[in-house]
Amino acid sequence: MTINFLAIDFETANSGRNSACAVGIATVMDGRLISSESYLIQPPDNEYDDWNIDIHGITPEMTANAPTFVEVLDQIMGKYSDLPLVAHNASFDISVLRAGYESVGRSYPQREYYCTLILSKSALPDLPSHKLPKVHHACGGQAKEHHNPKDDAEACAEIFISIAQSLGASSFDDITSKFGISPGRLTGDAYQPCRSRTRKADPKSITDYAINLDADINGVFYNADVAFTGAMASMPRSQAMQIVADRGGRPKTSVSKFTEFIVVGDIDYNSFTKGKPSSKLKKAIELVDSGNSIQILSEHEFLKLAGLFEEGQKVG
Repeated sequence: MTINFLAIDFETANSGRNSACAVGIATVMDGRLISSESYLIQPPDNEYDDWNIDIHGITPEMTANAPTFVEVLDQIMGKYSDLPLVAHNASFDISVLRAGYESVGRSYPQREYYCTLILSKSALPDLPSHKLPKVHHACGGQAKEHHNPKDDAEACAEIFISIAQSLGASSFDDITSKFGISPGRLTGDAYQPCRSRTRKADPKSITDYAINLDADINGVFYNADVAFTGAMASMPRSQAMQIVADRGGRPKTSVSKFTEFIVVGDIDYNSFTKGKPSSKLKKAIELVDSGNSIQILSEHEFLKLAGLFEEGQKVG
């Protein structure tokens, strides 16, 4: 097997996505895990929430003299510049990576990425839980320390290797085509989420919006439940929801385990990035922590993914 990648796992100091306090990486070459390591990161103002400390055990004292996010990630991304990324629940880890670069006005590294949470739901659909430790155990992995970033990166790498070996896969294309998965992509100041194209629609997904069944099946929002929260600056929410329906998606006003995207209006998004999520966002974060893959989008990101935003152009 000639598959090469870098598995990555972040821990955060508080509810802000730009608060990475540690990252673990595991390097896979020719389908074999060859090395792993972890780095402490000093989050902005070295500010922690007790809830996060209880989860991963990392404290402000441990990161008081640690390098910044950009210092650590530039080193990692520079050393492994030709490897795609793999993460378990990539919507979380990639959002942390994006927020870390955005917070200092930097572009994202150019990278393709894959999600073992999405992959395991397709490859191992009968598991009662698709949380990292459960999937790792089902793939024959030895017990590791969950929320230790190095161990979690190793577990993620071993899950991907196990599923690839079970298929006799020799490339990422073999795996993604088998399970109908589109890889995610980071491209400077934009990104494309990693998504499953084969998830069955929720029979309760009928809305008052006319869903375009002839929309492009490769579109980001096609066959996706897209929830909305907060007031939007560019257009009324009803117009944004119809845009989703026009692209073959299902607009929603509530968050559930079927939600794939939640679009946050500008005002609420500013609160979210400052660690003060709305009740709807809190539910989304709880579902993510429970093993669901939900991508949180700012209004700006929604417009770009919908193909409606051009620099200097007002939408609506």
